[in-house]
Amino acid sequence: MNIKEFDFDLPEELIAHEPLKERDKCRLLVVNRASRTFEEFIFRDIVNFLNEGDVLVLNDSGVIKSRVYMTCKRTGRIHEVLFTKFLSDYESLALIRNARRVKVGDKLVVKDFEFEVGGVEEGLRVLVSNKKFGISELNEVGEVPLPPYIEKKREKLGVERVKNEDEIFYQTVYKRVYGSIASPTAGLHFTEELLKEIENKGVVIKYVTLHVGLGTFEPIKTEKVEDVRLHSEFLEVSQDVIDVVNEAKAKGKKVVAVGTTVTRALETTFSQTPPKPYIGETSLFIYPGYKFKVIDALVTNFHLPRSSLILLVSAFADKDLIMSAYKYAIEKKFRFYSYGDAMLIL
Repeated sequence: MNIKEFDFDLPEELIAHEPLKERDKCRLLVVNRASRTFEEFIFRDIVNFLNEGDVLVLNDSGVIKSRVYMTCKRTGRIHEVLFTKFLSDYESLALIRNARRVKVGDKLVVKDFEFEVGGVEEGLRVLVSNKKFGISELNEVGEVPLPPYIEKKREKLGVERVKNEDEIFYQTVYKRVYGSIASPTAGLHFTEELLKEIENKGVVIKYVTLHVGLGTFEPIKTEKVEDVRLHSEFLEVSQDVIDVVNEAKAKGKKVVAVGTTVTRALETTFSQTPPKPYIGETSLFIYPGYKFKVIDALVTNFHLPRSSLILLVSAFADKDLIMSAYKYAIEKKFRFYSYGDAMLIL
C-alpha cells in the first residue's frame, strides 16, 4: 500500500489558524459507513447520535509547554527544541531543529537551565540538564507547541505566532494529566455544558490517558505504508474503563472514541487476551486492513494528507469513503486540522 493513496490537495484558506470561541459551534460532518452518506450538523448536535447506555471515551491528557528556544553556547545560534519525553529528573529526549548544526557535548541554555547534548536515541537527541527538569520546569521556560501549519499561516497573515488564548483553546476542558506535546484535538469541541447534556441523556463518559507524542503527528517518510514504525507513546487504561466497555458491548451499545488517541489506547488494551489494565507504551499503528476490536464510532478532526491519522480513519471507515468525505468537506469549505471542524464516523 502506497502512502500516495492518502494524499489530497487542500486550499490554504481552509487551514484553520484560529480557534472558535464557542467550541461546540463548529461544523460536524457525520459519515455513515453503512449508507456511505454524509450529513452536516453543528458539533453540539452530536448528542442526538448518542443513546442511553452508550460509552463516550475521552483522552484526559493535557498539553505541556514543550517547545523551548535555547541558545547554543558554542555558536550563539538559537535552536527550537521540542521536548518529547523525560527519561529521568535530569535526562530528556528532544527534537532539535537544525540538529545538524549541534554537536555532541554542546551546551544549550535557556534561563538558568543548561543542557548538554548527548547522542541519538529513538531518532531524537538526549539532553542532560544541569538541574532537575520536568513538566513544571518546562512550563516555566517553554511555550504551547502549536502545529507548524497554524504558525506559518499566522505569520503570513501578519498576526502573533502564539497567543495567550492558545493556552486555553489548545487544551480540552477536561484535561487532567499533563504530558502531551500536541493536543488530542478531537476533544477540543466539547464544552462542560455539552458533556453534562450528554451525561444527562444516560451516556456513560469515561477517560483514558494517552500522552500525544511524535507517534501521533510525525510525518510519514516512507512510501510503503507497511514499513511505517511509530514512536511509542505512554497510555493508561483502567479496569473500570474495561468493565464499562465490556458491559456496553454485551448490551449492544456503542463505544464511541473521541479521537485517534483514544482509539489507539482502547485498541491496544483490548488486544490483550483477556483485556487488563494497561500502563505503559504503545506504538500501535492502525492502517487499512486492521480489524477493530472495540470502537463502534469515532469522533475526529480533518487530518493532514499522508499522515498516520488519515490512515487510521481510513482503516475504520474505508479509504474510498474517507477520501470522498474529504473531497466533500473541501467542496463545502469545512475548516481543517487542529483548530478546524469535526467528523463523526458511525
